[in-house]
Amino acid sequence: LVQWTQKHDGPVSLYSYYRKYFWMSKPVIFPGLMWSEMSYLRDRGVTGIGMYSEPGDWLTYELQHYLHARLAADTSQDINALVLDYCLARFGASGATMSRWFWTLSKVTTRSTRLFNIAPDPSEIEQGRELLRSCSVMLRQMQRSCLGNRQHYKLLKRLSIATRVLDKHLELQQFQRNGDRKAIERGIKSIMQIVNRHSNKGLFVISAPHYLSQKGLEKFYNM
Repeated sequence: LVQWTQKHDGPVSLYSYYRKYFWMSKPVIFPGLMWSEMSYLRDRGVTGIGMYSEPGDWLTYELQHYLHARLAADTSQDINALVLDYCLARFGASGATMSRWFWTLSKVTTRSTRLFNIAPDPSEIEQGRELLRSCSVMLRQMQRSCLGNRQHYKLLKRLSIATRVLDKHLELQQFQRNGDRKAIERGIKSIMQIVNRHSNKGLFVISAPHYLSQKGLEKFYNM
């Protein structure tokens, strides 16, 4: 990379994958990793970076898009402050708690073995589900505190749907380890019922027959 930037007269840019179809619209959020990688690239002469988005799961990855834009302009910014800035702008009085919520969620989703291995270690799964339970508690508390603000309440409600689906994916991995095909079938059906019910809320991109679809989930979980 350093040799490219030294020898090439023009700009060197990177097409990033901070949002992937392979994630099946799971809320994969990793502010610290984004800051680290983008700082590394900038320090080595990369002057441009791109990222793609989908309206279907815009809210799921909205923080990623925001951080990508801000860090692309200046990687010296404090990542904690950037996450808080986004949360205060988007969630108002619940912004500080939402910042803690995103950082807690990132502890689940930065462990790729937990999310994308068919049979991760049972302790990995349980730790992830325990963190998601903490996320759910925070969301419920914030929903109760902002009943007077319909916009913020609806945003929190939608994000609770995304985290519920993520928990169901971790549960499917438990079923996979146990070889319980009937439970996997029920779990996939449950996920798709939620996805289809909320397909127009900026949370999910249904990409049949691949990835987030009945056939895509069956393929991923070896059904």
